[in-house]
Amino acid sequence: MSRPINLATPPPCRIGGLAWIPRFAGEGREDAVLMVQANYGPRKGTFQLPGGHAEHLEPDWEAMLRHVKRETGLVPAVERLLGKDWVPANTENGAAMGQNFIYLCKPVPATADIRLPAAEPGMEAELSTHRWMALDEIAEHTQLYQARRFRALWTAWQADTFANLKHGRPLPILHAA
Repeated sequence: MSRPINLATPPPCRIGGLAWIPRFAGEGREDAVLMVQANYGPRKGTFQLPGGHAEHLEPDWEAMLRHVKRETGLVPAVERLLGKDWVPANTENGAAMGQNFIYLCKPVPATADIRLPAAEPGMEAELSTHRWMALDEIAEHTQLYQARRFRALWTAWQADTFANLKHGRPLPILHAA
């Protein structure tokens, strides 16, 4: 059984699972990726990949599936691990350093029924909207590191490779001496 992370005493490393869900646009091509707009904290108003943190002893892929279902109503079919992004600790909000694992999921139709979670009584909704985003529009709708992450993941997706990232920047490939 998992339990929520205590943000007053966070673990030394946060683990997260995110989903890369392409939109199937027809004619055998995928042209955009599903993003959700945060309505909280420093991310308010910006878009990000659906998904979120793993709870205590929860695997990253199960966290991704749980969050995506809650955030969009979709149950994604995972194809493979597309990338990993290490993010530094954030002293401003107390967030521990983290490892985000991003899973490539099977495309869904542009007409997919995406349902954002309802707001709790007396509270603002966690997410404002969703949007299918193409590579050329990502910079104007996300935080800088999110845009870097998106571009690197897009490249890995198109090349059928893996993106190993540090705060959205690709890491050099290291070879044994």
